[in-house]
Amino acid sequence: MKSSISRARCTPGHCAARVRALQAAVASTFIALPMLFAAAPAGAVQFIVTDLGALGGTFSAASGINATGKVVGYAYDTGNVNYRAFLWQFGSMQDLGTLGTLGGTNSFATGINAAGQVVGDSYTSGNTAQRAFLWQAGGIRDLGTLGGTLSFATGINAAGQVVGYSNPSGDAAQHAFLWQGGSMQDLGTLGGTLSYAAGINAAGMVVGHATTSGNAATHAFLWQPGGMLDLGTLGGTTSRATGINGAAQVVGYST
Repeated sequence: MKSSISRARCTPGHCAARVRALQAAVASTFIALPMLFAAAPAGAVQFIVTDLGALGGTFSAASGINATGKVVGYAYDTGNVNYRAFLWQFGSMQDLGTLGTLGGTNSFATGINAAGQVVGDSYTSGNTAQRAFLWQAGGIRDLGTLGGTLSFATGINAAGQVVGYSNPSGDAAQHAFLWQGGSMQDLGTLGGTLSYAAGINAAGMVVGHATTSGNAATHAFLWQPGGMLDLGTLGGTTSRATGINGAAQVVGYST
């Protein structure tokens, strides 16, 4: 199930249109690196853009970078047949594979921490469903679900705690989760049926958005052990939190 508050995802059924649209503006993934030039005014910082390439196809997109400059995202493989999660480092792009035991051919990386652990999601057999994964040197791990058929990882902190969202049993809802120590915890909602985790800080505090009672509105939340706090809005009915830092300062947007 994909709800109206889920992040956008390119699925095999509509990838072609999206790729053509993106290629018109951006041919491939890039990284901007600050450089100091002697000809520039004192103290001025300029940038160069580096093409990160692809995995044999014509399209790639970056979704995250860590403190050491390692980049993650997804790219077409040879022949533009499948999307594969990648890790770019030391000048080359590595295919992170898929959850092969589940039979899927597409995967997407969404985040990376300082230790180089990567999170994302991979299709299952027949590319009919997606499951959150954690990749680290040595292989890719299925993080499971909250009892339903789908799960998506959106972020990871330095401690290896993973956040995202998943369907509970029956697939009638979508709930934010925190994965740690080998198990996935349901973070609940603000009274409605939908919630989405967008970020996590080093202390394990999670932010995102969730629907209120009766799914009447969508509000940003801050979750920490003990419960989910409604962060309110700027006077309208909708707000969404997109990130949190070590000082528990939260950013996002609101009506």
